[in-house]
Amino acid sequence: MLLTLSIITGQPVTAEGAQASGTPIITWEEPVLVHNIMPFTDAGPDARGERPGNFGSQFPRMITSGNTWLAAYTIYGNNGYLADPAGGNELQIAKSGDGGQNWNIIATITDPGRDLDNAQLLQLENGDILLACRSVIWHQSYKLDVYKSSDQGYHWSYLSTIDEISGAPGELANPDRGVYEPYMVQLDADTIGVMYASEKYAVSSPAYSQILAMKTSNTAGQTWGEEIWTVYDTEHENARPGMPVWTKMQNGKYILVYEIVGTTDVDVFYKISEDGINWPAGMGSQIPGQKGAPFVLALSYGELVVTSNTHKISVSRDAGTTWNLESNAPFGSLFGDADNLWPALYQTGSDQIVCITSAGRSASGYTDSGHNIQLRRGYLNPPSPGLDGGCYKLKPKHTDKYLDLDAGSGEEGANIQIWDENWESPQEWIFEAVGNDSYKIVSAHTGKVLTVDGSTAGSNVMQASWTDSESQRWRFESLGDGYYRIRSGSTDLCLDVDSGKSEAGSNVQVWTQNGLEPQCWQIEAVSGIKTNTPYLFLAKHSGKAVEVKDGLTEPGANVQQWESNGGSWQQWELLMDTDGYYSVKNVNSSLCLDVSEGSVLNGANIQQWTPNGLNPQKWTVLSRGKGYYTIIAKNSGKCLDIDAGRMENGANIQQWEFNGQDPQCFKIIVK
Repeated sequence: MLLTLSIITGQPVTAEGAQASGTPIITWEEPVLVHNIMPFTDAGPDARGERPGNFGSQFPRMITSGNTWLAAYTIYGNNGYLADPAGGNELQIAKSGDGGQNWNIIATITDPGRDLDNAQLLQLENGDILLACRSVIWHQSYKLDVYKSSDQGYHWSYLSTIDEISGAPGELANPDRGVYEPYMVQLDADTIGVMYASEKYAVSSPAYSQILAMKTSNTAGQTWGEEIWTVYDTEHENARPGMPVWTKMQNGKYILVYEIVGTTDVDVFYKISEDGINWPAGMGSQIPGQKGAPFVLALSYGELVVTSNTHKISVSRDAGTTWNLESNAPFGSLFGDADNLWPALYQTGSDQIVCITSAGRSASGYTDSGHNIQLRRGYLNPPSPGLDGGCYKLKPKHTDKYLDLDAGSGEEGANIQIWDENWESPQEWIFEAVGNDSYKIVSAHTGKVLTVDGSTAGSNVMQASWTDSESQRWRFESLGDGYYRIRSGSTDLCLDVDSGKSEAGSNVQVWTQNGLEPQCWQIEAVSGIKTNTPYLFLAKHSGKAVEVKDGLTEPGANVQQWESNGGSWQQWELLMDTDGYYSVKNVNSSLCLDVSEGSVLNGANIQQWTPNGLNPQKWTVLSRGKGYYTIIAKNSGKCLDIDAGRMENGANIQQWEFNGQDPQCFKIIVK
């Protein structure tokens, strides 16, 4: 059962801002509470001025394996080391055996008289789990320690120290000179890398207020090599790159994200390395819209997902070259009305990620009430739609031309190009599933399949007889707003129009993923409409989409046309009834397209209504040829119709007797 948080905080933690146009790549479930310590009466502020009794729990990090998840986070279970020589922040380990629904505390790591924080987990191939953290006596002693568990997190022992700096009490203040925020990555079977923030050079000449450094271990974390500087500012000694998180991308390169304080407004930057050890000079490139404590996740099918203390989600589909800000966020921003901080992201399934964060308990109206640990599951738009057996046309986003078999040739090796829409079979393609989320794309004209002739960027695309080669397999990855990237099974390169040309006859090839419009393809149904697959209905005369007004979810909400924005209120699933008719269900509301009051009159309004299986909710989808369909109500025999053929946003949708005109014709686009 998912927990609502009104019991703990007085109200659920919600994402900030209204949904923007466009379909989010991630849909978030309700929050789940992982851990909460109720406030207690303490002995006064700790060495940093924190009140242990109000601290709660912070800075969660996870590892996952199937439905078994471990989370490590920081707690205060005592009065701090100023009041209690054995006190200080502790690290707690919690375990879930049901994919994050329920949690049990299984271990606590302490270092009496020191503050532990910044826990990060790494599971090795032999099953051992390493935990890196900071261990601090403020202004006196700073260490980055590693602990190991060989029993899945139930017991821990000290293993090694990555870096440290110590002095007399107060010696390491004004300016502070500590080490913080370790983050480990398995570089290869024999090498672990760790990135961290260091103030050790704050009084050196030249001075660096803070740098990012790394070390490597070839002994499974028992010993660590020499320090390597990865991010440092040679022009501004007050620059403070910090909070490093890094990961390996699908292309084999590594990406590092971090905040910069002192010279920017806590903005988030990134760098890319070929091998994870050698990093380019300079301060990196900014990720717009992100601030403070970033976290990067490389998805299994190529995308990068970044969040930060804003808790907004940025997505890159081109290995960090460009970034798009998602229209929804899992939690509210630290820089807004929320007090949420230190989020992390994990992929927990082929179409599922998790955001875990320190959620501010002040959301309930209390002041200075600390944090608890919450997570939300997010479901990704699937990388491949359910297209098997359908016949479709493919149109790249940058032009109105369509994927086309040159001159309708039946020859082996005949070329593939784009051409003006002609509603002939050389522009129609049948998708047949061939396993592993892949399809063969079969010419409806010749029966031959789309094939890559080569293995490098720029290789030509042609038709050939099916041989079950990887060069004939294709994967579809949803980009939102009704567009897909189509990736070759043999090269991982993308179906692409040469040089982004838009004229008829431009060649089709495969090319390195770049996120540009010549690699974004719209899929238009010609025949073989699939059930339980989201579609957009685009009116022929206006090009606008059939939608539920204002994205409303209650029965009786009106249906109208509006400019296509990919919102779930513009998406419809066709569900086949036993008598051969479709019910048409709105994805956003799960209510059905319905003729108001079951009217049989011209001009009767179209609305959404609770599914009831009655005739006013049953429809025939009739092909009109050339890729267009008319949608006919069983109850009346009348057609879905744009009122008076109006063109503007908000034009009403009604039923009207068949007249063969464009306001009754719709393209059905795979969402």
